[in-house]
Amino acid sequence: MVYLQDILKQKDQTPLKAQILMALGNGFLARGHATQAAYYYGIILREYSKSSHVQSALYYLGKAMEELAETEKQIGRASCRERV
Repeated sequence: MVYLQDILKQKDQTPLKAQILMALGNGFLARGHATQAAYYYGIILREYSKSSHVQSALYYLGKAMEELAETEKQIGRASCRERV
């Protein structure tokens, strides 16, 4: 039986592997883990540039970056309040 981890370790760039990477990114983003999501979207953009997932990966990478920026703003605000 082939497991997801085995497929991800393969050097071949298959449509199934791209689909798995996209699903991992979407899963992490849905659970609020924007950094991990951005990692998987980045792999798709770098290594699967001809994949049908590129447009979605770009869009969701933007969403992940938006979440990270919002987190940074919140950290900055909390830091400013501590100084006062």
